[in-house]
Parts: sequence; structure tokens; C-alpha cells
Amino acid sequence: MRNTYQSFGDHVLRKNSGFTLVELVVVIVLLGILSTVAMQKHVNIQRDARIATLEGIKASIHDAATLAYSLAVINGVENDARNSADDKTVSDPILTNIGYLELKYGYPEAMLSDDELMAPDGQPRLGIVQLSSVDANELDVCYSSDCTTGTSSRVYIGYGLHETSGDYTHCYVKYKEPDDDEPTPNGYLLEVETEDC
Repeated sequence: MRNTYQSFGDHVLRKNSGFTLVELVVVIVLLGILSTVAMQKHVNIQRDARIATLEGIKASIHDAATLAYSLAVINGVENDARNSADDKTVSDPILTNIGYLELKYGYPEAMLSDDELMAPDGQPRLGIVQLSSVDANELDVCYSSDCTTGTSSRVYIGYGLHETSGDYTHCYVKYKEPDDDEPTPNGYLLEVETEDC
């Protein structure tokens, strides 16, 4: 701050006339540095939050698959290629208090097509997305790595999966149901990809 002095006999008066240009530039530079640091921390917080959300979804899917498999074992259908509320299965479907389980070798199916969401008796059918309580309004849900085609064997749940630019992000949880092509039934596959979170 620049100070000017005026003398009136024995008294000296000090008059403040404001900030110098150098002082203003220094303050602006310091504010820029602080905002850059704060922005980087904000971006890292967003990334950490997305990763934590994906880890929560992974745990939810794992728990849903484990509980479904437990019910399949109790009902003796864990080795059935398919257990569903339609006429394609040999054994009786498993009805829970929230709907029918759609199972493949005892684990939930990845994808239910629009015409498969309700059983003939009006009860909901439950695949892994429905069992894990994923909110499709908050996260992207698709059934192929680029969300352009559908397949019934896997589901991707995450962020930025529906990008129209073609730059699909690697920020998702992938659930793959047991494989039909194996000589013996295998379990489900669960992966978390956080490269682009």
C-alpha cells in the first residue's frame, strides 16, 4: 500500500491512497495458485467418490449373487443351466417376496429383455441389476462394452458408458453370468475398472 505524507507544521498526516499495481498482481497470482490446488483436490474427490460407488455396487452384486446361489442350493437348482419363471426350465422357479429369480447355474442372469421383466403370473423377474438395487437414473447400465449392442451374458454398470463421442470410459463394474460353453458350470465373474473414473 502506498502512503503519502503531508506536513502541517509540527503535525504529519498520513494519507492512504490504495493498493499498488504490484500488490494487486501478487494477490491475483496467489488466488490463481490456490484455486488450481483446490480444483485438483476437487477432481480427486470426485474420482474417489466414483470409485467408492463402484466398490459399493460390486459388493451389492456379490451379495445378491451369493444369496441367489444359496436359494438355488436350498431348492436344488444350482446345477440347472437355467431356472426361470417361464416354460423353458425343467425345475420349478424360485419365487421370493420380491419376484422370481432368473438363474443360470444358480447365479442371477445378467440381462433381462423388456419382454422378460414380468412373469406370466404378473410377478417381477429378477436378474442381477434388479437384485442389486442399481439406480439406472444415477448410473449407466448397458449390456456390451460400448453400449451399442446387447448380449445376455454380461452387464456393465458405471459412469460415461453412453458417451456419444465414441470415447467410452473405463469406469464401471462388469458382471458376467456363468458360461454355458464350459464343460462344468463355473461361477460368475465380477470386475471393477477404474482407469477413467
